[in-house]
Amino acid sequence: MSGSSPGPRPKNGHRLKLRYLGVRKNDAWLRTRCASMNLRTLVNSGLTRENGVWALA
Repeated sequence: MSGSSPGPRPKNGHRLKLRYLGVRKNDAWLRTRCASMNLRTLVNSGLTRENGVWALA
């Protein structure tokens, strides 16, 4: 595959557009995006916070 470069995981066969110019800002954005998606998955699986403690219902 000439001309292809590693990058964000494809979505619907297309690579995600990078939000910022520069590696550091894109890395920070991608880490935040992954963390938010993981948290959403956990919340949808029943993660709750009671009395300052996280628990899966």
